[in-house]
Amino acid sequence: MSTVTPPGGNRAEPIMPAVQFVTGLDIHLPAGYYCPTHAHAVFELVFHCRGRGETTVGASSTYAFTDGSVVFYPPHIPHDQRLTTAGEDCCVLLAFPDGLPAPFTQCGYLPTVSDPMIRDDLVYLSRTQLPTAAWVRASVHARATAVVAWMLQAIATVVPIPVTSHPAVEQAYLFLQHEYHRPLRIEEVARAVDLSASYLRHQFRARYGMSLVQCLSHIRIARACDLLRHTRLPIETIAQLSGFENARYFSTVFRQQQHCTPSQFRRSKR
Repeated sequence: MSTVTPPGGNRAEPIMPAVQFVTGLDIHLPAGYYCPTHAHAVFELVFHCRGRGETTVGASSTYAFTDGSVVFYPPHIPHDQRLTTAGEDCCVLLAFPDGLPAPFTQCGYLPTVSDPMIRDDLVYLSRTQLPTAAWVRASVHARATAVVAWMLQAIATVVPIPVTSHPAVEQAYLFLQHEYHRPLRIEEVARAVDLSASYLRHQFRARYGMSLVQCLSHIRIARACDLLRHTRLPIETIAQLSGFENARYFSTVFRQQQHCTPSQFRRSKR
């Protein structure tokens, strides 16, 4: 984060990065709930306004969170979450058109949000979809900017969450993110990142804690959930767009991961 010194003064003030609100999601979760490993194309922050549990980033970096804490994840970083007590998660997705601020390039944990106005902003944003009216969008972006400004000021209290980097394996993950909609073989993914299939299998599981096939399945179901929430497309069409060969297999995998049918999921989100 760069700074500027005001005329006649000697105190450096931070220059705010451009912030764009993408979407929010407010979720009430039961004790024991498990959110499978997933990642987003944009920056995510999760305000745990109620509830305790843990998040695992990558294959082995597991951190506990408590009531009132915030965990944030850079784009394309796989993570999961498990609740030990019932709670409420306020999830906010943000984009930074000019690039991610340096403090947000790795996962981090804020033990508490001390400012009640920022807590209110986080709850509001998690319950908001990007509006169509320009003046309302500007207001929502402004509230997202206020949250980011506070977080950058509070960055000294952030506990970094390290994630071991392996460029070729991360490229394989991005390949799955981009090509999930069509049939994929592990050999094709391995060729795309210039690794042998056996080596990629081993390194991918070590990095992300799951196989490539499991990861691809999670990516496809995440895409299906987005389509079920935001469109009225038939289940058969959603299955195809999400990379499944047929609706029956799609429904089987969906129930395994979401513990409900696609139709039940859609009804619950209306």
